Amino acid sequence: MWSQQFQLSQGNASTTGCITAVSRIPNSMEVFWIEQNGSVQGAFWYEGGNWGRYELAPAGSASATGSITAVSRIPDSMEVFWVGQNGSVQDAYWYEGGSWQRFELAPAGSASATGSITAVSRIPDSMEVFWVGQNGSVQDAYWYEGGSWQRFELAPAGSASATGSITVVSRIPDSMEVFWVGQNGSVQDAYWYEGGSWQRFELAPAGSASATGSITAVSRIPDSMEVFWVGQNGSVQDAYWYEGGSWQRFELAPAGSASATGSITAVSRIPNSMEVWWIGKSGSVQDAYWYDLVNVISPWAILLVKFKDDVSPLPNLALYKDLFTSVGSGKLNMTDFFRDVSHGQVDTSATKLFGWYTLDQNRGDYIGNSAPVSGKIDRGGLLDAAKTKAKTAGVTLNNFAGVVVSVLGVADLCGFLGGMAAICDSNSLQPSLLGQEMGHGYGLDHSRIQGSEDDYKDRWDIMSTANAYESSNDEFTNVGPGMNAWNMRSRGWLNESRVWKSPNSTFNVTMNLSPLHRIDLSNFLAAEIGEYLVELRVKELWDAAIPRACILVHRFKNNHSYLMPAASGSHDIPAGDRFVSSDSKIEVDVISIDKLSKNATIRLIKKL
Repeated sequence: MWSQQFQLSQGNASTTGCITAVSRIPNSMEVFWIEQNGSVQGAFWYEGGNWGRYELAPAGSASATGSITAVSRIPDSMEVFWVGQNGSVQDAYWYEGGSWQRFELAPAGSASATGSITAVSRIPDSMEVFWVGQNGSVQDAYWYEGGSWQRFELAPAGSASATGSITVVSRIPDSMEVFWVGQNGSVQDAYWYEGGSWQRFELAPAGSASATGSITAVSRIPDSMEVFWVGQNGSVQDAYWYEGGSWQRFELAPAGSASATGSITAVSRIPNSMEVWWIGKSGSVQDAYWYDLVNVISPWAILLVKFKDDVSPLPNLALYKDLFTSVGSGKLNMTDFFRDVSHGQVDTSATKLFGWYTLDQNRGDYIGNSAPVSGKIDRGGLLDAAKTKAKTAGVTLNNFAGVVVSVLGVADLCGFLGGMAAICDSNSLQPSLLGQEMGHGYGLDHSRIQGSEDDYKDRWDIMSTANAYESSNDEFTNVGPGMNAWNMRSRGWLNESRVWKSPNSTFNVTMNLSPLHRIDLSNFLAAEIGEYLVELRVKELWDAAIPRACILVHRFKNNHSYLMPAASGSHDIPAGDRFVSSDSKIEVDVISIDKLSKNATIRLIKKL
């Protein structure tokens, strides 16, 4: 859970300036920023201590509209670079046991006072710094252990926007790649490999990027890079590359999503994930994330607990085993559910039961989702109490992706959003209910319908339980419905190779779809048209209780999916009906749905 924010600077930071951070060792972080008076401030933190602050450079040292960057090439050293008020490039370095030292890396007039600077350390004994010059050139300074700093011009005058951004990434030790925004709004790329010279090309044409916006890059695996930037229209653009292929581009967020003068950044914390943040047009902070969850083993620990004063007889474990573990596979249990709604990418079959454990609290000590009360436990307290009992009994919870606390009798039902945890009780041992709550654990929020910000409104989606179409089950009471395509995509669970996408900005095509969760069938399982995903659902398996076979259209915003209405006003779209976007530029016509062959024929139209 995120802790409450706190202030490192009391309102003195430049609102048009820059901030950067570095972690040189696992138990420490350091942050550097430019203040309104042009000073450079530093704040440091070590595990077990409080944040400390110091002034790295006095007033007038930095441009209040300029940039700052930092790099740690070895664990016992840091180096910080910034643009001075006079357009110089300043350097401050630190080694363990010594004090900060400063020097001028490039003289006055070398850098744009409103431009950007970036740095990289591709190998421990080298650093390289890139910045935008006053004349729109791209400048490069490099250093190798035992030598002095050297400088050269990477791209000539007019190559870069003097108010734009520059970023660099080193995906492998013998290569670097630099990306920047051109004066004409193009995106430029320069790359270098050990033993060769710098090469340049245009990654995206004029008008693709905001000349006052930001650009960032990440390499999550050695044979791939991904670049994100803000478009002139406030869209967020994405370009990606894999070894052996060519650069590909797509729109990550539509026009109006980002501030054209704002910033964007990205990180890859594990090889199969990326996350991107940007400043929204309204001043909000937006987040987009991606997971490549191919065959991810995701077992849950099911902790069976009872309150201290509960004298009820313990139930047979057969139901719990059938519901949560591979013992019940093929019965529409939780293992089946997550396999189907992830297109086979999430494997929970190694889930295990533990308990029963007797808690130290009485039932009356539990207050659920209420305000804190002395001597009582809330949902987080119940989760912690159950974990403590399991750990004391020798359970290694770190071997499991998530935890479900199942309480004997009537207690509560909830999921911890993004926390890989859920609570259920004896009355909620149903895939319909647990699909939503464990889905919350994976980060899924409630689903909605177009025109409303109310939750639980999409009756065709598991994230609207218990207002959804649930089918009766002899053992588990209720199962289903399935999960919509946009919710699947938001977790990285949608098999993108089975999603129809057009390379053209306009089109009029007729195509066939198989039911969304039937990866065993041969047609596309979804279609992408603009910001919408189109899917087929039929009355079987998880969707056995939906009223009729139908096409569904969803969009996605702020971690919620929104079900779009048909032209007739219905939210499911049968044969003969259609969906038309509010601007009339997108149309989905349902030509036919064959329930026996489980096939829908649809027409997709996108106009300028």
